[in-house]
Amino acid sequence: MAQVQVRESRGCAACTCTNSQARDQSTSTRTVTVVNIVDAEVGRHVRIADSPRAAIVASTVLFGIPLLGVLCGALGMYWVAPLPSEDLNTLLGAAAGLTLGVAVARLAASSKFASPEHTPQAVEILPDTKGSMP
Repeated sequence: MAQVQVRESRGCAACTCTNSQARDQSTSTRTVTVVNIVDAEVGRHVRIADSPRAAIVASTVLFGIPLLGVLCGALGMYWVAPLPSEDLNTLLGAAAGLTLGVAVARLAASSKFASPEHTPQAVEILPDTKGSMP
């Protein structure tokens, strides 16, 4: 693993790769943790690649599982109906399903995305250029 300093671009505001301390700074650079597969030394310029598949899978896990939990919980409590009010049953089922869905999504994300293939990687050492990053 390596800490890489990158120039900020328009896409950086929505990127989840940068650390939280860099987001609070007003500088034009950010720090990204990457897998150093090219074995670059400190001070070298590298090309960073991120897996587009990882972003799609992460969105599916982090939004799809809780949404499925809300729907299943609401429908399940609506049909079971232990309380006299159908609306209250649906609301309680949706809240329980959301809670369970978020917990399952967190477990799935921590086990699925802990591998290096879902982390940005330094894939190439670039030739040094003058006047670039300090």
